[in-house]
Amino acid sequence: MWQSPDNSSPPQHLMTLMTQHDATIFPCVIPQMEEAQGELALDDSNDARKRTLSKSFSGFISAFINRTDVWFQQAVYRDKFGCFCKKVANGADPVSRRLIVNHLSGDITVCVPATNGEGLAKWCAWDSDLDSDHLARIAAVLVAIGFHPLKEGRREGREGHMWLMLDVPAPAADLLLFNRLVCSYAEIDRNALEFFPKSVNKLSQLRLPLGVHRKPEANHQRGWFDGAPKSIAEQLIWFAAQPKNSTERVQRLANAQRIAEANALRQARKKRVRRFANRVGSLEAIDILSLVDARRVGDEFYAQCPACAAEGHDRHADNLRISADGKKFCCVFGGPAATHKSREIVRILSKENR
Repeated sequence: MWQSPDNSSPPQHLMTLMTQHDATIFPCVIPQMEEAQGELALDDSNDARKRTLSKSFSGFISAFINRTDVWFQQAVYRDKFGCFCKKVANGADPVSRRLIVNHLSGDITVCVPATNGEGLAKWCAWDSDLDSDHLARIAAVLVAIGFHPLKEGRREGREGHMWLMLDVPAPAADLLLFNRLVCSYAEIDRNALEFFPKSVNKLSQLRLPLGVHRKPEANHQRGWFDGAPKSIAEQLIWFAAQPKNSTERVQRLANAQRIAEANALRQARKKRVRRFANRVGSLEAIDILSLVDARRVGDEFYAQCPACAAEGHDRHADNLRISADGKKFCCVFGGPAATHKSREIVRILSKENR
């Protein structure tokens, strides 16, 4: 329900949205809104304006809502500010048209999950709480490589949010790689910004645009998009006109970053192998865990023995045993009397990575 300090009704254009099939939950078929009166109607012949707003509102929901069974409410509760999780499984209402209208009206502030729960996202975003040029540099890079970012939520002392809306949902793993590429091009430490989605599997959320910021120092400012008049109706219509970005292009760039990172890791490993292989005397200084792909099993690590692999053995990649601290390692193929020597293992690693 709409609740305001003076018990007034919501603005007419929001009342219009609220009265349209409140029980209908996105992404079910969203029916057309009933005819508006007053603020949006302007006159009895403004049907085109009403249809445009109805379509824009539906598009806003479709673009930002990754899932309907989980959402967050930004609020101050018992003098503590935070985003409180609301799950349908725990009895909360699902994401609905009425919920989004309440967000736009300022009744509540909704934060939305960055993925659909299965590792896919309709958008990615950068969040800067600093008074810097980080988002401007991110935007410059995005534009230079053919994307259309949207700036939102700017306020004094804070850059706000930078959104990239996608034409089809993208794997969160690719978006994380894409972020690393963009930050490297922008020459920004990616830890100086928050990026969403934050991970592939963990739940992360960001405040939905056009809502009221509940943090006390934000003074209840709204998250307006840059480039459009500061009214809910005009912002919705403006947002609907913005082009979506190619997920396929994001994935191609993410794959390029994946290859670059793998090559960098391979080169770093080669340097470490050469340095260790040239050492004389004790093998204690060798960081064997950085030279092989090991997995933890109990109190030690298992990996493929390179000497066994060279002879066509160890397809299960478990003949090389490494202590938990990585200081000791040996091959267990054939028993203690038939193991490959540690120096032989290091020599083969050195030859493979030369």
